Amino acid sequence: MIDKRLILSLTDRGLEVFRHYLPPFVPRKNFRNPLYDDHKASCNVFFDKRNSCWRMHDFGDPRYSGDCFWLVSRIYGYDLRSDFVQVMKQISHDLSLGLYDDDEVILRQALVEISKEDNDHTDTTSATTGILNPRPFCYSTLAWDKTTLRYWESYGITQEVLERYGVLAIDDFSSYSRSGRFYTIRGGEETPIYAYDLGGGLKLYRPLGGGLKFMYAGRVPKPYIFGLSQLPEEGDLLILTGGEKDVLTLASRGYAAICFNSETKFVGDEIISKLASRFAHIVVLYDMDETGLRSSQAMVERHSTYGLKRLELPLTGEKSDKDISDFFRNGGKEDDLRKIIQSTLQV
Repeated sequence: MIDKRLILSLTDRGLEVFRHYLPPFVPRKNFRNPLYDDHKASCNVFFDKRNSCWRMHDFGDPRYSGDCFWLVSRIYGYDLRSDFVQVMKQISHDLSLGLYDDDEVILRQALVEISKEDNDHTDTTSATTGILNPRPFCYSTLAWDKTTLRYWESYGITQEVLERYGVLAIDDFSSYSRSGRFYTIRGGEETPIYAYDLGGGLKLYRPLGGGLKFMYAGRVPKPYIFGLSQLPEEGDLLILTGGEKDVLTLASRGYAAICFNSETKFVGDEIISKLASRFAHIVVLYDMDETGLRSSQAMVERHSTYGLKRLELPLTGEKSDKDISDFFRNGGKEDDLRKIIQSTLQV
């Protein structure tokens, strides 16, 4: 069973949850509350030592104050008491923690480790910059061959695209836990590990199990936009999609595509404005499940000034039939996608 301690431990005691859903902010410095029409910067996110987690407090309206679980319940309209499990599932989904996809035994083992470290938390955020001090890490890679390419080829993703987008096949990865414990994880033929190179850090990806699906190491760019540096200077069509694999799937078929850290990530007008100045059309292609559909609609409505279009695929929304990668793996054709895009742009 998953509980709040595991989510807090995996999100720097909730700080990364606040960073995900709120516009950019500096911890302990006041900003305008985006949950209502706030005219004065009187809200901040601070570390609550008593409860060992980050909390948000609005001095102008204390009703808008609480921990990261409260924030998610407020955004989605959940009842914090009766819907708490759903709140945790929402966080796991939106931050790509993979907690409800992995093996239950692995999760229980993870909980045991987390419980031992609950009292060992140290706040490594700089009080002046608000930037986390990343723990050191090292890794070794494998060459692209029949074995390391097998997972990607099932989606039609080519080696050329993997190399162009800085995807690595990981042999082993080592770092330190928050308590200072050194650890190493190793991939295998049945449980491969891949990584997206972020420049000053990595986003590790274990698609077939063997532990948490996603892990971060080093510094993560703010904002995180995967595929941005590979975009042409200008073009006719840009696709905003749900994840890195979807970007790679589309790129392997000649489309310009990017993704943010997740479908529910807040994206400011400044970013969309710059993209709209480079591309004639922007379409939002998120997952066909409830969260993806709701998030794509919110993205289109939030940036209505730029005429974004919402693209839907003929998928069920189930786990293995919900995104553009599933679309092609399950037999979808490029002509089918082209027709769907043309139909969407004509609306």
